[in-house]
Amino acid sequence: MGFLRNTMARYYDFFSRTTTARDEPIFSVPYIDGLGLGLMTTAMLPIKQGGELKGVVSIDITLDDLLGDISYFKEGERTYSFLYEVNSKAEGRTLLHPLLPAPVNIEDDPVYVHVTTLERDDDFVNLVLDNSSRQDSGQATFISKRTLPRGNSITEGVLTTSINSTYHWRKVSGSPYVVCFVIAVNDYQLSLGRLPTSSKDFLYHRIDLVQPPSSCRHFNRHATTVRSAVKFAPNAFSDPLNYLESEENADIVQSYADYINDASGIVPNHRFKDPYGIKSMVRATAKVDELWQKDDTGYEDYTVFRYIGTENGVFREFPGVRMNKLYDPTTRPWYARSKVNQGMFTLSAPYTAASGVGYVITLSKALVHRTTNTEESTTSYDVTQVSSTTDDVIAVMGMDFTLAYFYNLLGQEYQECNEARYTCFVMDISGYLVVHKDFLNSDGDFDIEALHITQKEPSVAKDLMMEGLLTKEMCVNFQKIKDQKYYTAQSSAWSNSVNKLTNEDVCKRYQLTHIPETNAFLGIIDISGSSSYCRDSVICPCYYRNCLTTGIDDCECPCLSQADYDYCNDKFTLTSDDDPPCTPESPSLSPVIEEPDAYGGLKPCHVTDCSGKTSPTECQAFTSCVWTADGTCDDAFVSSEAESFPYEKIAIISSAVLGTTLLLMVAFVIIRRARKRAFMNRREPVEITGQLNRKNSGTINLSYATGDAEGMPSAPVKSDPLYADCEDERYE
Repeated sequence: MGFLRNTMARYYDFFSRTTTARDEPIFSVPYIDGLGLGLMTTAMLPIKQGGELKGVVSIDITLDDLLGDISYFKEGERTYSFLYEVNSKAEGRTLLHPLLPAPVNIEDDPVYVHVTTLERDDDFVNLVLDNSSRQDSGQATFISKRTLPRGNSITEGVLTTSINSTYHWRKVSGSPYVVCFVIAVNDYQLSLGRLPTSSKDFLYHRIDLVQPPSSCRHFNRHATTVRSAVKFAPNAFSDPLNYLESEENADIVQSYADYINDASGIVPNHRFKDPYGIKSMVRATAKVDELWQKDDTGYEDYTVFRYIGTENGVFREFPGVRMNKLYDPTTRPWYARSKVNQGMFTLSAPYTAASGVGYVITLSKALVHRTTNTEESTTSYDVTQVSSTTDDVIAVMGMDFTLAYFYNLLGQEYQECNEARYTCFVMDISGYLVVHKDFLNSDGDFDIEALHITQKEPSVAKDLMMEGLLTKEMCVNFQKIKDQKYYTAQSSAWSNSVNKLTNEDVCKRYQLTHIPETNAFLGIIDISGSSSYCRDSVICPCYYRNCLTTGIDDCECPCLSQADYDYCNDKFTLTSDDDPPCTPESPSLSPVIEEPDAYGGLKPCHVTDCSGKTSPTECQAFTSCVWTADGTCDDAFVSSEAESFPYEKIAIISSAVLGTTLLLMVAFVIIRRARKRAFMNRREPVEITGQLNRKNSGTINLSYATGDAEGMPSAPVKSDPLYADCEDERYE
């Protein structure tokens, strides 16, 4: 009772200091619930008798329940919503915005910012904010800035673009809140026409509830290769919160199957927001099974997973395994990276796979619908402007493969990489090393995850900065109250090869060229004349939590510095010309951990012959093979004893193969293109066309680039772990 009295006294104290007790409810600053219910607010209302305050009644509401409909709002690719306060002591405080972590993903007490910190355009202040404090509703159209992640928000930074948009706002009755929906001018929703269905198109990922025709063991997971498994993102449901809070059972899973597989149109939809769109996308993506299941090229020895995720929340993965319920492909780094690099095959930095197979790399590519309507949109990142058309991402396809396999391909296509005098590496557009010669021989001496070129090859990094090819940029991380510094490769680096192999300075003998149609660069360093002097003469400080330099041209690893923040007024002071906000980190999702009983006794989905491999690099290129201390290549998952192998000893896995819905593409094409352009020849992709319906706009053509039939299907990109323990990009 004493605890209750103390708690209630706070409410009495508040109202006793108020000159006039108001009839409207008062909402507290959202806080983390002590019982684990997540982010919560308290709504309070005074109890009065004859104008005299007699008490206070209150109720605790989670922000998920309060703002769920706004949080999961998505109508069109360029729409979003947010919620802020007006006419209160917390005027302008923003509770919900795409540039802030979603309530369901917040684990610590959040930092709330003024809405003008997120919406910095003067037109927003004059036409929306000022009017929303006086009017119940309204709208205004103007060109506003959008900030998008370039992949992993911690490592790869952001992309800023300007779009002509209409802001629709309305006050929430009985509260100080204003909800605002932002819709791009001429925006629309893409949807496939109704496609014929088949019972073979759909297998839900909960294979623990509804058993597939046959099961197998994929590393340490209960899996199936009968067909790929389908997972729906929370946003695909008409009631996302009910989906997240309800425990799925066999009856619910069967109801999904009944609706998706129904060709008569008789089975009613009780669950999906866009039922026909979801059903058609399940059918359309089912085509990848024909490629993934019939893949007899041998690349399955090097691949971990292949997957495809769509804008409306359909996710397909092969082999099929159970997934985290919160998983949404559109929020993952592999999806975002491909989305801002349309027309390119994108590579991730290596990371430790949650499956236990070691280091893997993800290759992914966006499938786009291309229109001829030119929209009023500009971007500060030239590389994304692949054409004068407007490209709408329909889906992103990806694949994970072994790191050792990727470097082996590099050595096969460019023999100099095998010579002792040269060191070869592949770097992404943010300066992170995808592969480096030293990675295969590290023996745990250094962490290869999220390893930046400024740390591994500081002499090359500093020279690239002096040439203006690699530049330092910055965004504001609101939750950490820090300026986050990262790197980007400038547009000039994409078209010009840097060749300094004959440089008089022995510490700067290198060559760097862009790999066509990718987000990566191929580099080679001549180390024959270098010595320890070269390693010690140039040092780029690497202290992530506290930058040591202030100059934009100073060579330093990506890091954080103190942001300009007014602690007294709890406010950032930013204008539209200041550094853009960082996008929220992708939510950390743990993969489903299954007991050995779930997969014990099952045959492996794919049998890899580890015997006969004579070197560590040859052995480690295979997904389930590990090079032992005895100098033999063994299967790490052949028995329960394999669980004792440490991660760093298990196969270095990374080679991603990506394709479109109707095609396979092989990873070695990338290496071959790199060689034949820089040192290189370019192979042109073919084009396939299809039909896509635009709502209220008739029928339009869908085109996307594909590779040659020699290639192999691609699988999803996994997380780029930075400065922290990381898991697959699908879960990071």
